[in-house]
Amino acid sequence: VMRAATLIMRDPKVIRVGRTSGLATAITHVGHVLPSHEKTPWLAGFLRRTNGPTLVFVRTKHWAERLAKRIASGNIRCAALHANRTQSQRTAAIEGFRSGRYQVLVATDIAARGLDIECIEHIINYEVPTTPDAYVHRVGRTGRAAATGTAVTLVAPEEMPALRVIERSLNLRLTHPPCPARVAS
Repeated sequence: VMRAATLIMRDPKVIRVGRTSGLATAITHVGHVLPSHEKTPWLAGFLRRTNGPTLVFVRTKHWAERLAKRIASGNIRCAALHANRTQSQRTAAIEGFRSGRYQVLVATDIAARGLDIECIEHIINYEVPTTPDAYVHRVGRTGRAAATGTAVTLVAPEEMPALRVIERSLNLRLTHPPCPARVAS
């Protein structure tokens, strides 16, 4: 809507009432810089090492479906959640994730607002979110109530400028752990 408004209107202004709640303090924010073609293998390895419920965010319905199938083909219990799913399919995916039948839910931003599932341990931003607001809503699915959580953003080198915009806007600095292959013993 914002993009359309700037194309249609002359000198549009944005007026915000109130304040965005911001980021929960119980969330650890991590960034992994790696080429796009290495994101899926990295994610599969992470999911094999992690038992906690993980919500993976992607930008498109098509990619949510494809990535969920790739993850499931590696014997990881996974479901997709996006707008092309019927309401009964969405409900089944959410309930399966909530009950523990699925370890991973791959979703578009349809799940970034209003999805209230306790104990989500990890949020993975498979691509850098398009706006700081999208980042806040995505990672806000973890670190709720008294729980802690981790938000991991996978960043291809060409996505670094978008990540820097989010970091500046939210006064946030993602930690970037060293690549295990590069750590000296």
